[in-house]
Amino acid sequence: EMQLLFVQSLQQAGLQTAADERVIKLLEKQKDNQELAFHAAQLYLRRKEPENALQTIDDYLAHAPGKLNNFVFYFLKAQIHMFMDKKEEAVAQLQKSLDIHPSFDKGWLMFGMLHEQMGKIKKAIKGYTNFLQISESPLPYIQEHLLRLMFKQKLAEAQGSQASINLSCFEQALILFKEKKYRKALEKIDDCL
Repeated sequence: EMQLLFVQSLQQAGLQTAADERVIKLLEKQKDNQELAFHAAQLYLRRKEPENALQTIDDYLAHAPGKLNNFVFYFLKAQIHMFMDKKEEAVAQLQKSLDIHPSFDKGWLMFGMLHEQMGKIKKAIKGYTNFLQISESPLPYIQEHLLRLMFKQKLAEAQGSQASINLSCFEQALILFKEKKYRKALEKIDDCL
């Protein structure tokens, strides 16, 4: 803990390189220290060394398995893989994070975004829906985006048939959605189509 105070002092004094070197040396001695591993991963990311950041996280997880708050490290690994444009690996790491902490709202938001980018609309809807149900302060633009995705999915399912959309029916679905009755809104969209 004293060494971490020195690291913070070096950072505040503007000696970031010295602080980084101290973190790396400390981590070599204490591979199971969560705070050191987190700082080291972030410093590697700041240096644009994602492979070293991943290795640091993997080393930590190998030395400190089973901790409930390790979900943060899997989430960080997912972010790094996403940054490296390795979406499948990002999804795998994100799933590990959500398996450990299923009520992690930011994880579900990322789950929705990743799956949407991959064209997996049903899974994206699941991620956004879970985010909105868990989040203490759901974002209105995420709610609207989810509704558009749900509608897009239903239109894609109805593709091929000449489905006419009753606007008042859609407005009823929107009201249900704004009341956070997501499943009923989806059922209403089904009825509309």
